[in-house]
Amino acid sequence: MKHVRSKWLYLLLIFWIFAFVQMSAVARTDPNKGAKNSGGVRNVNTATYPSEVPLNINNITSWIRGDGWHDPIVSSSWNGTFPKGTAGFIYAEGVVWGGKVNDGLSPTVRVAGNVYASSCRAGKILTDSLGNVLGREPDDAISNRVFRVRRDWATADLTDDAANYYLEASSAVSDAQRQNIRDQYRVDWNTWPVAKGAPYEDRNHNGIFDPDPDGRLQNAAGDTLYDIPGFPGADQTDWLVYNDLDAGTAASDYGSPPIGLEVQETDWAYASTNPLGNMIFKKSRIIYKGTVNTPHSATIDSMFIVQWADPDDGQYSDDFAGCDTNLSLGYVYNSTTFDAIYYNQFGLPPPAGGFDFLQGPIVPGSPSDSAIFDLKVRYGYKNLPMTTFTYFAAGSSRNDPDRGGSYSGTLQWYNLMRGAEPRPQYPALQPLYDQFGNVTHFELSGDPVTGTGDLDGKPTAANTNRLPPGDRRIVLSSGPFTMARGDTQEIVTALVGGLGKNYLSSVSVLKFNTGFARFAYNNFFDLPSPPAQPKVTVANLDRELMLNWGTDETNVDKTENTPQKGFVFEGYNIYQLPSANSQLSDGIRLATFDVKNLVSIIFDNVFDEASGFVITKPVQFGSNSGIQRFFKITRDASRGNVPLVDGQTYYFAVTAYSYNGNLPPTAPFHVLESSPVVVIASPHSTNPGVRYHAAAGDTLHTHHTSGTSDGAVVPVVLDPTKLTGDVYKVTFSTDTITGGVVWALTDSTKDSVVLSNQTNQSGDDNYISVGGVEVKVQGPPPGMKDWDIPSGERRWTPNNANFGLEGFSGAMGMAYINWFSSSSTTPDKLHNVLIKLAA
Repeated sequence: MKHVRSKWLYLLLIFWIFAFVQMSAVARTDPNKGAKNSGGVRNVNTATYPSEVPLNINNITSWIRGDGWHDPIVSSSWNGTFPKGTAGFIYAEGVVWGGKVNDGLSPTVRVAGNVYASSCRAGKILTDSLGNVLGREPDDAISNRVFRVRRDWATADLTDDAANYYLEASSAVSDAQRQNIRDQYRVDWNTWPVAKGAPYEDRNHNGIFDPDPDGRLQNAAGDTLYDIPGFPGADQTDWLVYNDLDAGTAASDYGSPPIGLEVQETDWAYASTNPLGNMIFKKSRIIYKGTVNTPHSATIDSMFIVQWADPDDGQYSDDFAGCDTNLSLGYVYNSTTFDAIYYNQFGLPPPAGGFDFLQGPIVPGSPSDSAIFDLKVRYGYKNLPMTTFTYFAAGSSRNDPDRGGSYSGTLQWYNLMRGAEPRPQYPALQPLYDQFGNVTHFELSGDPVTGTGDLDGKPTAANTNRLPPGDRRIVLSSGPFTMARGDTQEIVTALVGGLGKNYLSSVSVLKFNTGFARFAYNNFFDLPSPPAQPKVTVANLDRELMLNWGTDETNVDKTENTPQKGFVFEGYNIYQLPSANSQLSDGIRLATFDVKNLVSIIFDNVFDEASGFVITKPVQFGSNSGIQRFFKITRDASRGNVPLVDGQTYYFAVTAYSYNGNLPPTAPFHVLESSPVVVIASPHSTNPGVRYHAAAGDTLHTHHTSGTSDGAVVPVVLDPTKLTGDVYKVTFSTDTITGGVVWALTDSTKDSVVLSNQTNQSGDDNYISVGGVEVKVQGPPPGMKDWDIPSGERRWTPNNANFGLEGFSGAMGMAYINWFSSSSTTPDKLHNVLIKLAA
């Protein structure tokens, strides 16, 4: 009798990977803006020690200078863009402060901050151990500037980052530019100014800032956590510190002498495709240190902090402003259906955007009150909300406060902060009126979507100051409060954008998105992150394209096996987009590859454009197809599903999404989708002198050199352009920990192991691809191998039992699997059994 053969013997399969044979926007001219301060000029040739950097991890961008000014860097027309890569809705913005300073010097009322230039200089105010001011840090482009980090700088594709920094199209970005950005991230990661007050995530809880210099978040064994510079949990953070101690700079705008304030500013954002991806958060920590002559008993009374902005929603001359007191939101929106820049240059409706005043200064309250300070609860205090919203406009009766060093500008600004007309200036006080002639601290608080309430552009007999559409500035003020020397205050705001189907629905989307900003703040920004972005490559072939995001095993593991606060990886989406700057909602979903489980179509709360309401509707469309990390494209879905044309440029995006099914229905989101990896592709015929030995989808030849296993290896070509001509082999072994069968892929030509400890033996498409090939490894089918009994020999089982099982004439085998039901038993769970028969 033959012995029953083992299910697994050492198996060696060799196959050959054949090599191929190598034979504009309009700049503004508004004279009221003033000249741009030259201190923020960036170096276009290198990103080393920049004086000005963007925050650009999601769908909205903002440029920041070391002195705190957010200036118009994009086409000299906007501080940033929304949607990213198009036009913008903010020309310039910054924090402004004012109060009555009791330090023995005059004038008492002083105002400073960041408007069309900065009243400040980069760096800290230096003090001795007793708190006496020694002066300000000297100007130093290396130590006193904006520091910028992102969590994934070491491994991320920085094409989009470089395109935003160099203000170029993604297709024009060079390897050198990408490397410049990565090099600066490395510098800032390792010189993150924690000693000056910059935040970081203390993941090992030892109170010492100790990041990995190469950007790793844990060591190779996975048992050591490294600290992460930046706002905890954020995907990108900018940090800077500045002060108003230089007398000439402090007086340059509004004629005030220095107060002696140090401002530590943290700006951060999340790489998310839900509404969190349409906002940037900012925390401004203000410390009253005083000047070298300020007595320790000095105070600032009746003080206000303002988030100011000059919004230009695309074309600057047709804007309206508004506020929502329930959300502490001040915003800009277009006054007409079409904006000359958004529509003519990008084919988009105008967005709406503005600032949500999330946290105001802290003031004493009752014992039952509580406030938030430094993202911690402080009892017996309360946070002031936005206490005034007002606006002014260029060339109008309510023009900008006087600039150029005139002290009258200080007095006009102080009136605005207090909720009064800027002119007549302080100490005169002319109150603000709403559209109906009522005194108010919150102008323009009506609803432009429904056309009700106090709205911009609607004058009445009681209020003739209402202006036609034009160039607005908005003022979100909070106060009054008092600061003693040595006190610290902070405010938290969010820059939020909303893009709807028209100029009014954009306002509704803005307010919906603002709700997410408030959710994040109310949860102390302890938020889950979406899955890591896939790393996508594209093969431009003859009338076809192959997208592949399964080439980097480390990144695949990071994307698929890193749960975030209950959110677990669920699948991948592939979209075709109209342009490189399009949103996912403007594209066509081509495919979804999701995990085989009980989750398929996922519903979530979203803003519905048709109804104008937040409703529950499907947002992800899984089908339990199983994971696949490549996608072949032969037809153009955006043009009626016609065949691809060589030389035509196409745009695609790949995302990963995760799901948390344990959250209550009232949670603002249950799905997190990564920011899209946009791929610009152009199919073309094979270049002259180049010949591929295989086409996408071909199966390569394999040779079984040893062993007697029934397993198989099927190498399928995904990217012919990546074929190397190397010889590869697959070997099997037993995992010493689990006891299961694992396999490895070795490049025999280079004598290097390229994949190890692989467990998938199902033959599906859930494999890592190497050298342009997906190597499918299939284990042997379940059951015993064939056997026979020589004629005339005695049988030890019932003769011709034929029970329909394997072995011994159908008398043995997996009865449960083959008779009673299906089974989830896989080959790696089978065990070898030795049966000895004795007479």
